[in-house]
Amino acid sequence: MGLARGIPRALEDSTRVAGRSRMVMETGMPLREAMALYAACGYVPTANFGSCRDCSDSRCFAEPP
Repeated sequence: MGLARGIPRALEDSTRVAGRSRMVMETGMPLREAMALYAACGYVPTANFGSCRDCSDSRCFAEPP
């Protein structure tokens, strides 16, 4: 997961540059590798949001406060 961890980190940098204070990642239940990556990067499960709010197979992960 070494190279893969660079993707969330780059997105976090972009988020900060844009003036945002928090980033939430979304993935689907079939993508266990994505969920493992987000957890390994320190993200924690959070409530679904936006267009994914009512999707039963969607999972969201947020940076801890």
